[in-house]
Amino acid sequence: MEFSVKEENLVPRRRHLHMHPELSFQEKETQEYILKELKNMGIEGKKIASTGVICRLGPSSGPAIALRADTDALPVLESNEVEYKSKNEGKMHACGHDGHVSGLLATLETIKDWKLTKGVVGLFQPAEEGYHGARKMVEEGCMEDVEAVFGIHLWNTLAYGKIGISEGPVMANSDRFTIEITGRGGHGSMPHDCADPTLAAANVVLNAQQIVARNLNPMKESAVISFGGIKTNSFVSNVIPESVSLCGTVRSYEEPVRCLVEKRLGEICQGVELLNGLKADYKFVRGYSAVVNDAIGVKMATQAGQKVDIAEVVPAPKVLSGEDFYYYNQEGKVPSCFIFVGSAINDGVIRPHHSPEFDIDERALLVSAKLYCQIVYDNCR
Repeated sequence: MEFSVKEENLVPRRRHLHMHPELSFQEKETQEYILKELKNMGIEGKKIASTGVICRLGPSSGPAIALRADTDALPVLESNEVEYKSKNEGKMHACGHDGHVSGLLATLETIKDWKLTKGVVGLFQPAEEGYHGARKMVEEGCMEDVEAVFGIHLWNTLAYGKIGISEGPVMANSDRFTIEITGRGGHGSMPHDCADPTLAAANVVLNAQQIVARNLNPMKESAVISFGGIKTNSFVSNVIPESVSLCGTVRSYEEPVRCLVEKRLGEICQGVELLNGLKADYKFVRGYSAVVNDAIGVKMATQAGQKVDIAEVVPAPKVLSGEDFYYYNQEGKVPSCFIFVGSAINDGVIRPHHSPEFDIDERALLVSAKLYCQIVYDNCR
């Protein structure tokens, strides 16, 4: 590595952002903070996607690579008793986005005086947490002239000092569904006079698991079907309710599997209708699509990662969480790589993403900045 990252502000910036979290498309203070930090570096940042920021270094036009950091927080009440605890009650950076912003700022501060032969576009993206902020960034032109795009996610199931990179799907299709079962209620002692939606709901839940167990090839296909909620219009021990509502999520990697699960859930609902003589209203809502790393992006990221002197490249953890980074690769037209940087604190305590206990090993901030800088050094000089 032939450069030094400007790392003195990595932790202070991350902690400032951690104390001032903002939810999706509400990141106005975060946006102003990023713009101020860029201005202090002599970099012109511009507002984009409502509460995002974009900047470009190097040649003002022509081929460029893009580096992305997401900026939004979550509606989580932080339980950590630390000096940088969230000051916005009920809001928390519980997924590491504060660290992503800090790492990208340090990268831009480091490379701003380099003689770049290609442009470097900094993408500070709002609303990753379920609100398709990346789509809005792309719609507003952030990928103009971009020939490769990279994203980093601090990851707490990966040890500090590890950089996870793999080709193929690394984040999942993330979909949800609702099923409204409407029958005919009545007295619990006279089920023969009813069309029992509770029994029908139980059939749906159990048969849905058969999709994964019996409709998918266990050697090469995977999916998760989880029911997150079930409720009736009454809660009385001797009353068969009129209706039962179900909701859940489906996670998968391959598009054919996604389509199969959507279809089979609908068929199960149709069967339950016929079997029980009631109505099952089924809705399947597609969310984020899978993040798929291509060979070119993986090669560029791996070559850079192997030069980071404080970390080693390992296979990426394959996870079923959702991410909107997939919008940037333009359906495979733009080489891309989504990279995991290990941030687990080595004290035996599990701090899951999206939990009130979430926190990171702040040494991982330097790993992420060095990796981004190395990608630029290798490809834009």
